[in-house]
Amino acid sequence: MSDKERHHKLVNMSDEDIDYSDIPELDENFFENAKLVKKNQRQKLSRYESIATL
Repeated sequence: MSDKERHHKLVNMSDEDIDYSDIPELDENFFENAKLVKKNQRQKLSRYESIATL
């Protein structure tokens, strides 16, 4: 499957089709300790971010 095909499939996927069973829920403790990290404009995009912008 090409990157464009994978991107199209993901964009058109409904929330109900996503399997979250292996991802722990985020509790209040997570958000109390979370920190906002702003990217430097000069940083390269990850492969996932590059695909997401197609």
